[in-house]
Amino acid sequence: LAAPFLARSTYVCGSVGTSPAQLEAKVRRRLANGEQNVAEAGMALTLFAAADEVVAGDPTSIRSVIGGLEQWLYGIDTASYGHVGVLHAPPRVEAYAADAGLLVKNGAVWQTPMGTVWSLGGGYPDNGRIYISGTAAVWRAPEINVTPAAQAFDRSNNNYRLTADRHYAVSFDCVAGHAFFAPDIDAS
Repeated sequence: LAAPFLARSTYVCGSVGTSPAQLEAKVRRRLANGEQNVAEAGMALTLFAAADEVVAGDPTSIRSVIGGLEQWLYGIDTASYGHVGVLHAPPRVEAYAADAGLLVKNGAVWQTPMGTVWSLGGGYPDNGRIYISGTAAVWRAPEINVTPAAQAFDRSNNNYRLTADRHYAVSFDCVAGHAFFAPDIDAS
């Protein structure tokens, strides 16, 4: 399962004081600054469409939620996935996971004590869902397409209207599940 999409940025600027090369560089930087969030949002949409619901014993406990997700992914009676999985969550989850001892640094990668990789990022919606999947893959086109400044000049208002975009595809291996994490509710 691979979901292709386009990461795009725009930049509007007046014609005075900035060269076409500077404008093109600015729209490229703007794209680069937002690409990770766009890729995570694309992954979240792909996961949302395919994920099974996993019910954690205690949705207010990050340990219960992550334990339930890992049990579901690796357990013989459930997904029985035989490789390293990936947890996908918004940045807010990081504080809870760190406090619970569920973030272990392994080189440049954060993992759970069991070895499941964390993908924590601002592109994942903060809607209470934490996803787990098989190995994730992100394909990114090598080139960024930028509207040449000479073609992006709008004479009606003396502005340049540039766009930059890059093609992406995201996928995950075989299985996906999600559980709700609601630390602010009373589970009793």
